[in-house]
Amino acid sequence: MKMRLFLVGLIILGISVSGLGQENRDFRITIKETALIISRTYEFTNDSIYTSKAEITGLDGSFISLNQRLDQKDRKLLETAVAKITLSELSESYVNKAAPDDDFEYEFIITVGETTKKFHIYHIRVQSVLDLVKQLNKVLPATNQIGYDEKYLSRT
Repeated sequence: MKMRLFLVGLIILGISVSGLGQENRDFRITIKETALIISRTYEFTNDSIYTSKAEITGLDGSFISLNQRLDQKDRKLLETAVAKITLSELSESYVNKAAPDDDFEYEFIITVGETTKKFHIYHIRVQSVLDLVKQLNKVLPATNQIGYDEKYLSRT
C-alpha cells in the first residue's frame, strides 16, 4: 500500500514538474517584411528585440535599427502570446492571388522550444498570427510597428 501511494505521488510530481517548462519555453520569432524598396526585419527572443529597416531610394539608402532588452512585463506578454499559437496548425503559405502585386509580404520563422515553423503571408488573414503581431507591436515603439494589421488587410 505504501509503495502504491509512493508511486502515485511520483506520478503527480512528474506531471506538475513537466508543466513548469511550458510557460517559459525559449522562443525566437523572426519576421521579414518586404516590398519593392523597403526591407524590415524584426527579431524577438525571450529577452530582447532587434529590428532593422532599410529603404532604397535611387542610389541612396537609409538604415534604421532598434536593439533593446525586454523587461519582465514585456517578456511575460510575449511568452503568453507565443503560448497561444499552435505551430503545427500553420500552413507554409498564405497568398491572396487577387491582392495588389506590389504590397508588403511577410515571412515568419517562429521557433518555440525545439519546434520551428516557417511560413509566408501575402494579404491573407491568419487570425492566430494577427493576434500574435498585435502583442508584438505592444512592445515596439510606434516608429517600428509590424505592418501586418487590419489596415494592411483592408487594402485587398
